[in-house]
Amino acid sequence: MIVGYLRTSTTLQSNRLKTDEDTIKKYCELYDLKLDKFYTDFGVSGGTFDREEFNEMMNEVRQGNVETIIITELSRWGRSLYEMLGSVDVLKKYNTNLVIIKEGIDLTTSSGKMFMNLLGVMSEYERDLVSERVKNVLHNKKQNNKPYCRNVYGFDRVGDQLIPNQVEQRMIKKVLTLRHNKGYSYGEIVKFLQRNSYTNKSNQEITRNSVVGIIKNLDQNHTFSSIN
Repeated sequence: MIVGYLRTSTTLQSNRLKTDEDTIKKYCELYDLKLDKFYTDFGVSGGTFDREEFNEMMNEVRQGNVETIIITELSRWGRSLYEMLGSVDVLKKYNTNLVIIKEGIDLTTSSGKMFMNLLGVMSEYERDLVSERVKNVLHNKKQNNKPYCRNVYGFDRVGDQLIPNQVEQRMIKKVLTLRHNKGYSYGEIVKFLQRNSYTNKSNQEITRNSVVGIIKNLDQNHTFSSIN
């Protein structure tokens, strides 16, 4: 079936819905397409893809019931590039075409495919920028000995500073020795720590995830404070 998708960010945009609906109907008349139904999310932000009507439409896509989806412009589909491309990948998987009237995009055409590829590049660039900013913030906090997460094993938080916890630092040193010098597996390290009654920050039994996190954090960031 051929469907139209409509969305407004606020409940005050009822006129926008009517305008978009008419635009899609005229497009179908122009190209002799039989429009079967509309899916409409009224007063829902484009920043989220957890929308009732959108999800229902995508379920129909996954069942192979939708041939083409028509929208008036790209922003009606969503405003998150990452999630937008993820949903378009679903359309491709189930051979569902997407037509975007304002931008003149049709995924069955070469120009439409190129446009979506460009969006993919932009999305990857956006994710890399965010990742880079986060890494820079964490690096600066580490350099200034400031907390960069709620609980840092091996340190105690005092105000805005991280002070080495000597007991936990010794445990970390033991973990590194077992792992790198003696070749212990994660499971063997966990058993050793449990036998010797070591606990995590919450005073609970050490788990494999705790050990993996400690080792990876130290290996990647070299934040271990030397112990005499």
